[in-house]
Amino acid sequence: FVSDDATIEYAVNLKNSKGSVKDFIVKNNLIKLNTGKTENKKLTRNVSAGNASMVLVLEGMKAYTNKDYNKAVGCYENAIKLDSNNMEAYSRLALVYKKLADETHSFSDYEKSLDVVKKCNVRMNKNKDLLYDADVKAATYYNAGLVREEMAKICEQKNNKEEADANYRKAINNF
Repeated sequence: FVSDDATIEYAVNLKNSKGSVKDFIVKNNLIKLNTGKTENKKLTRNVSAGNASMVLVLEGMKAYTNKDYNKAVGCYENAIKLDSNNMEAYSRLALVYKKLADETHSFSDYEKSLDVVKKCNVRMNKNKDLLYDADVKAATYYNAGLVREEMAKICEQKNNKEEADANYRKAINNF
C-alpha cells in the first residue's frame, strides 16, 4: 500500500500520526530509521527515486514550515498536476491558502482554499481505493470548517449577518 520512498518519508515524518502506517513500515523493514539525537527522523533510502508528486509534497511541507507560502502553493499545485489523486497535496494546498488568507484576511484566498477542499473531496469520493489514510479526508473537512469560520468573521466585520450566519452553518457541517 506504500509504493515509493517519498510516500514512506511522508508517512514516517507525520507528527500527529497514530502510528499505524509508521509502525507497519518499520515492522516490515521497509526502511530503517536513523533515530539520532534530533527528533526529525531521517530515512536511509534514496528519496530521489520516489514518486515525483510526493517529493513535491515534501518540498511544499518544508516551504510551509519556512513560511514560504507561495513556494508551498507552487509545490502542491505541481504535485496535483503530476498526480491528480494525491489527496495530501490537495489537503495541504487548502491549508496553505487558509494560512495566506489568515495573514491577509483575504476572502478570495479563503474561497481558493474551499475550492481546493471541494476538488479534493470529489477526487476522494471517486477514488476511495486510492486514499492512503482516511485521516486526510477528515482533515479536509476540518480545514473547510476553519475556513468557513474565518469567512463568517469577515462577513460579521462587514455587517453582513446573513452571509456570516450561512458560513457558520456550513462550518458546523464541515466540523
